[in-house]
Amino acid sequence: MSKYKILMIGKPGGNLVRTYEWNIEALNNDLKKRYKVDCIHDIGNNVDLSIYNIFWFYAKAFHPKLYHTIKQLRPDAKIIFGPNILLDKPDVGPSDEWDRWYIEKCKPDLHLDQ
Repeated sequence: MSKYKILMIGKPGGNLVRTYEWNIEALNNDLKKRYKVDCIHDIGNNVDLSIYNIFWFYAKAFHPKLYHTIKQLRPDAKIIFGPNILLDKPDVGPSDEWDRWYIEKCKPDLHLDQ
């Protein structure tokens, strides 16, 4: 059995999809079998959050309420954000409601950037 059960949240579009898939493949093919990755877009709405100990918000394509629900139901779980959680206008800073939420209210355990 895998030590780390990861739920991927937010699948990117365009040419970023392949990098996303490579990340999942690399973790699922870990020689020591430490990781098992599931993708929320493959599971649908009936996700049993209790079986995961890492939640990886990979792309901006999710509603912030999901983050707060996970933090409330699984306070012991680790939260990863990125690499595709980017400000639309980095030279200006937070430019929309989503960016402001991420900067002001989100507290990931790890933020990955490119």
